[in-house]
Amino acid sequence: MTVVVAICAMFILPDFPDTSAGWLTAEEQALARMRMKEDVIGGNEDMEDFKGGKSGLKQALSDWKVWWLALALTSLKLCLSFSTFFPTISATLGYNSTVSLLLCVPPWLFATYAAFEMSRRSDRAGERFGHITISIIVGILGFLMATATMNTAVRYISMFLMAQMHTGFIIFTAWVSNSTSGPSKSSKQAVALAFINAFSTLGVIVGS
Repeated sequence: MTVVVAICAMFILPDFPDTSAGWLTAEEQALARMRMKEDVIGGNEDMEDFKGGKSGLKQALSDWKVWWLALALTSLKLCLSFSTFFPTISATLGYNSTVSLLLCVPPWLFATYAAFEMSRRSDRAGERFGHITISIIVGILGFLMATATMNTAVRYISMFLMAQMHTGFIIFTAWVSNSTSGPSKSSKQAVALAFINAFSTLGVIVGS
């Protein structure tokens, strides 16, 4: 299913607002261009650093920020590997399989709402690191609660807190995009996003 959607996306999603094949109105194209312009960071110095005809791949791999972001996201995904075993964690509460699986739903519904709200606050404040840190600290608190007691209620609450770490992952992805953007560097940003995301799957492999 993922492969099918990816192939369809090649023909549906535009590279830029101006290449939307008409399914974006003029107003929507203008709004998209404005948002892309607001997302750009850096100035003339950044432009000079990446002149000389270097490809987006060379620009991305020669930028130390890309490697640090890749390592950071790998570490974060390693911490998030608990989600693979979430049903097993729920099963330790002592209920049957059906109830254990149903108990997995509320923590992720709450995590979805929290991720949406935290992401909006992060965008409005123009700040990423603090929001990511808060999400990770909340998740760590959940881990500590789960290991410190066998009380069913406390352990279930800890599952809600663990799931909040995914908020940090979502905001971190936006941080990666912001940190690799800049004037005349769209190809570099595209490669950097793909490379960092692919590299970070090492954390998932180790965690599973």
